[in-house]
Amino acid sequence: MVEKYYENALMVELRLLGINAVNQVKVPTFYKGQSLNLDLLADIIVEDEIIVELKATPRIEKSHIRQLLTYMKLMRKHYGLILNFGVSYMTQYGMKAFVLSDFDEVVNSKDNLEDSVGTSVFI
Repeated sequence: MVEKYYENALMVELRLLGINAVNQVKVPTFYKGQSLNLDLLADIIVEDEIIVELKATPRIEKSHIRQLLTYMKLMRKHYGLILNFGVSYMTQYGMKAFVLSDFDEVVNSKDNLEDSVGTSVFI
């Protein structure tokens, strides 16, 4: 899987820069107080604040956004970043950052998911 290559390379870069990051972090999953024991793993958590999900696809899909938003809620993180290494211009098409202000409002909205996140910006 090519995403694993990018994950390992990014972890090397973050360590060289002195940035605290951990990869393959288990996402806690519960239902009515019971653990569901699902094998959901966040790719990278940076400085215990930002969830970074890595992709290597032709474009960022809504399912990628939903995955990240779900991880953000379950892990109680307000910041998330999708990095997609499968595009030709990373700075234009391969990065999408999120600030989660109200998850319930986002998932219950009939609006375009990308436009209804508390703050959703291309960087």
